[in-house]
Amino acid sequence: MNRRIALLPIAAFLLISCGGGGGSAVRPQNSFRANNIGDSWNYDVSINFGQFGAYKGTIVEALTADTYSGQSTIRDTRTFYLTLKTGPATITSYSEISLKGVLLATMVNAKLYDVISDTFTVGRTIDGSTRTAGVITLSNGTTLTETYRVVGTEKVATKAGTFDCWVVAQTVISSDGTIDRFTMWVAPEIGGYVKISDRTVNPDGTGYTYVASLTSIVTPPPPKGVNPTPLARPSSFALPSFRTLRH
Repeated sequence: MNRRIALLPIAAFLLISCGGGGGSAVRPQNSFRANNIGDSWNYDVSINFGQFGAYKGTIVEALTADTYSGQSTIRDTRTFYLTLKTGPATITSYSEISLKGVLLATMVNAKLYDVISDTFTVGRTIDGSTRTAGVITLSNGTTLTETYRVVGTEKVATKAGTFDCWVVAQTVISSDGTIDRFTMWVAPEIGGYVKISDRTVNPDGTGYTYVASLTSIVTPPPPKGVNPTPLARPSSFALPSFRTLRH
């Protein structure tokens, strides 16, 4: 969710459309549930590096309590477990989020950088008219220009159940020339997406594609005295550290 950025979330407006599932109406919820410390989402993932091969694995995204720059935070950790030609590989990245849902820092190519400014905001409700865009600037000078818009609705079957989803198109353009184009099937009742696909094109023209599908959710009760915290935006993720696997 990063957040190459992060985990996600906008006036109740009901968009009703007909989609798959035998012609039954697709009616996604409008309000994102509050995500909190202890929540985790598990996915199956298939990744294709073109000439470098295709691989399968799993993803675990988890929210844990942390401290960053002297304040209590939520760490959003994403771990990929893959089986490559060279054997098992584990790739981990994370972001630091304030208890109010503000993105404070995020990893790029295995290094954590402070967020200097962030004009990209996704609200706590979502509907057919949702459109937003903004720029995230990191302490190393990197900028991430993001657009996020609802493009339809769809009923999606996963191992964790069947969900009425908003279909969201998100583009992330990094100042180094890397472009990620995501499609997310967002189910507000789980606090994020049940399916995501991405096509990444690196500055040298190489890239990869992947698809991840929800298998299970863990939602424990919040710790005593801690209120659930709606995070600032629905999760999407890129895999910049995968570039190192080709060398």
